[in-house]
Parts: sequence; structure tokens; C-alpha cells
Amino acid sequence: MSDTDRNIDMALQQDKLVPISVVEQETGILKETLRVWEKRYGFPRPLRDQHGDRVYPLHQVEKLRIVREMLDAGMRPGKIFSGGEAQLQLHHPSDDGVLVRLNRYESMLNLLRRQRVDEFRDILQHRLHTLGLPRFAKEVLAPLTQAVGDAWQRGELSVAGEHLFTHQVNLVLYGALAALRYTPQAPKVVAATLTGESHHIGILMVEAVLSAHQVKCLQLGTNTPAKDVVDAARDAAADVVALSFTAAYPPQEIAETIADLRAALPPSVTLWIGGSGVSRLKDLPEGVQAIDSLTELEQLVVQWRKKHASVRSLPKAGRS
Repeated sequence: MSDTDRNIDMALQQDKLVPISVVEQETGILKETLRVWEKRYGFPRPLRDQHGDRVYPLHQVEKLRIVREMLDAGMRPGKIFSGGEAQLQLHHPSDDGVLVRLNRYESMLNLLRRQRVDEFRDILQHRLHTLGLPRFAKEVLAPLTQAVGDAWQRGELSVAGEHLFTHQVNLVLYGALAALRYTPQAPKVVAATLTGESHHIGILMVEAVLSAHQVKCLQLGTNTPAKDVVDAARDAAADVVALSFTAAYPPQEIAETIADLRAALPPSVTLWIGGSGVSRLKDLPEGVQAIDSLTELEQLVVQWRKKHASVRSLPKAGRS
């Protein structure tokens, strides 16, 4: 085996190279199309494994996801690749910063500005169908919601545009949740935003991810008084309360509210908090878990089930 073959084999074992069939599944771009682009535009640039089959570095797969989004927004391949790979680098999801996010979603933001909501919703529906509900929430809605917020703060998207975005996301997510058929499993989660927090896309994405993972989620909506959250958790015999806070919520109020809520909830109920406002908090009370992303939310569900499965499996003590 040559050094190149060894390097490719090692990369495959470390999941750094992806077969073309997986790329097709991950991006929604047909294998035949990938081969045509390779010849016509010089991208993507696959390597070959020991069998001579195409394998793709992960950074190229990420760029192909961006290409898929640009195609969904109405751009043609010739236009997308006209600037070479450097054009895609401007949109690379691993880059950070407001301008990068705005560049990446400029086509979709323009649809909102021009009130072309049917086209905007069609793109969301296509991405949902291609990726499935959990990945759609994590890979499309989460960064797109941030880009919409960035554009609004910079004065590049009107309040009307932001409201159009919220309504279209609601239609897509509620439709997906209504069509979902599943057998609910533990944990049972009560989800809400508290009084003063009217932005509900974050908590709706939480419901979407949880429901897709067979979690029963009782959605209370926005501006819910803390007492009502506690009462709902008790009445539903909930295992977890999940709350979302945007950056507009004052950090001191979040800290005080969380402390009061934690004290009012039964000790058996875990409190999960997420959203852009949570990242500014330093010390959290015991029994409160901060969530940085929807991927971490999925991991928490897995951890919760593992932890409590061992408890449930213990034999019950007999009566004396």
C-alpha cells in the first residue's frame, strides 16, 4: 500500500473522508451531478480510496451543503462556481462573524425583503424534506434565525420582514410536527418562554428536535408566567422544564428568575435553559443545565435516558 493509500485509509477510519453515496445523502445533491460539477467546474475535488472510489474531505461536504442552499435560493451552478472555490469560502459555515452569516443567507433574506414568501417557504420545505426534522432545525433554522436577527439589528431587514420570517417558520414547523407519528418516550418535557420573552422560534425548534427523538413535549408558548410553568410541570409529572431566553432578556433577570424557578420546581425535575441570552450567565444553580446548541440538546436526551434507565432497571423492594 502506498503512502497515499495509507493516508486515505487512515482518514476514512477517522471519518475525515466521506464516500459519494453519503455526500449525496447529506447534501441532497445527486452523485451524477457531483461528477458533472467535478469535470465542468473543478469542484468538488474528491480523493480516491484504495478501491478507486470517490471520497470527499469534510470541508468540501460543508461547502456542498452551502451550494445546496444557494441552489434552493434560485442561483444557477454556473453563477455559484463562477468565482471559483473562493466564492464558497465567503459562505463557509465554519467561519464566524455577522457579515459571513449575512452573506451566506443573502438570497433568502432578499426573498423576505421582497415579500416572496411562497418561494421562501418552498426552500424551507425542501430543506426539511432533504435533511429531516432534527438536522433541518440544527443546520438550517438555527443559523438562519441568527442571520435574520443580525440583519434586523443592522437595519437591513424590516420588522415586517422579521415577522414574515417568523410566520413562515411557524407554518413549516407546525406542519412537520402535526405530521409526525411517534410513540412518546421519557423524558417528558415542558417547554416555554417566560413573561417578557415573546420570541418563540427557539423554543419551537426545541420542540421539533425533542419530538423527532420521541420525547413528549408540552409546549406552553411565549410569555408564560413562572408560576404557570411550575404548575404545568407538576400537573404533567414532567421530568424536565426547558426554557429559551434571547439576548434581549437582561442577564440579571434571567439569573434571578432561574434561581426562583429552580427553588419552586420539584427536585426531581431538571431545568434546561438555552438561547442567546444564556451564554452571558456565569454561575448556575444546581439542577440547571445550560444548552449551547440543539446538538447538545440531543446529547442531553441521550444522557438523561442512560442515567434513568439504570434507575428503572433496579428491582423494586418487596413489602415486609
